[in-house]
Amino acid sequence: MLLVLSLHARAEFLIGIANIANLTGPNLEWAGDHTSYYFVPAFEQKSTGLSEDDFRWIAGMRHRMERGYTSTNGFYTGLIAGDLGGKNDYSRLGAGAELGYQWVKQYTRITVGSSLIMLEAIPEEDLKEEPSVVLGITLSLRK
Repeated sequence: MLLVLSLHARAEFLIGIANIANLTGPNLEWAGDHTSYYFVPAFEQKSTGLSEDDFRWIAGMRHRMERGYTSTNGFYTGLIAGDLGGKNDYSRLGAGAELGYQWVKQYTRITVGSSLIMLEAIPEEDLKEEPSVVLGITLSLRK
């Protein structure tokens, strides 16, 4: 006799807009049941608009806390990495951990998060490794 287990597995692809660490771009996200993975190709947000001179990127993952689903409201933890800049608008790689909250409706998902990251050293510019706080918000369309 063959026993077949049925697992609840669902995934959706979300497309939206993100502003993370003052970098703005499209949010491309694959959301599974409890964890989602995202990529944001971005440009720096300046008072005159988006700076098209300096392409940046951000990638990460978010995992719902409290055994929650990515399709429900609640807190999440995650990891973030990318060309996150830092002081003086230098192009600097950084990585760290994120904590945030998501609001999910039938056709939208909004996330607000804060990350503590470590930025790389750039000896040529006399910049040492330094911690930084990154704030981010995303608005994505579902279904």
